[in-house]
Amino acid sequence: MTKRPAAWYAQRLAPPNAECGRPRVVIDTDAANEIDDQFALAWALALAVAGLLRPARAWPLLWGMGALLFGALPLLNALTTPRPLWRSLSSGDAVFVGMDLVCAALALGLGAMAWRARRARERVRERPHEPERGA
Repeated sequence: MTKRPAAWYAQRLAPPNAECGRPRVVIDTDAANEIDDQFALAWALALAVAGLLRPARAWPLLWGMGALLFGALPLLNALTTPRPLWRSLSSGDAVFVGMDLVCAALALGLGAMAWRARRARERVRERPHEPERGA
């Protein structure tokens, strides 16, 4: 879930070229490979986290990172583009409104998943250990 926000952050945070107003950051010479590189970097980070932590810790962390990235994207969009949510709503620009609302919905969903997974882990840790029966 961190692949898409990573690409969107890279598009918005790259310094613009003075001549055409586009970002002047090129990871590869082919524009299609730029997205592939961002995808690979996001997955490498997620795999590193998953490899270093136990699954009970890694999943809530990764879901929380996704929630943070998706949740902050509408704010970044408002700060770096001429189309923040309130301006897009007033002008009827459904594409930008939809983008911001979908990012917010994904942030809420991923945040809820991270919160529930963390609570479940804490409940398991608090439960007293019962001796095995039988044997």
